[in-house]
Amino acid sequence: AIKASEKTVERYSAALKKAQSALREAQQGQDALVNKLNAAKQAQAALQQEVDRLNAAYKAQKKATGENSDAANELGLELLEAQNALKKSSEEVKNLSKQVRDGENNLKKLGKSVDEIAGNLDNAEQELSGFRTKLGSANALLDSNAARLSAAGDAMQRYAQHVKEATEWQRELGN
Repeated sequence: AIKASEKTVERYSAALKKAQSALREAQQGQDALVNKLNAAKQAQAALQQEVDRLNAAYKAQKKATGENSDAANELGLELLEAQNALKKSSEEVKNLSKQVRDGENNLKKLGKSVDEIAGNLDNAEQELSGFRTKLGSANALLDSNAARLSAAGDAMQRYAQHVKEATEWQRELGN
């Protein structure tokens, strides 16, 4: 039973190390993903400012030179490019946000798994400790009984010696 408990403890220890390693790797990946999301949000904010600036410049240019002027058309094209870039940036932020949420859920699951394995390891260690305690008690009882048996054996040998001496003495008296 002790060997089986020791093997169980070893298996849970190995599983716990593996789960903790997976959790650390997932956390590092999550941190990198959050950094990427933050950078994408900053880029999106910068693009939004550029769209706002170009939109204001386009409106002002149309008012100044007319809607079909070369300057207005050029600003209009720049505005469309910036709006497309902003749209792509918004999609990237949306996708990264989803990945971050999914990563958080995965981290929670991994955390629960680590906690569960740690609990199982603790239970297995307690069971092993209980077996060892019982074994220690049984060994102490065996040692105590062995000492008693040895003392009883010594007493029986002394008794046998006394019986032998008494028998010899009786023979001597009877003869």
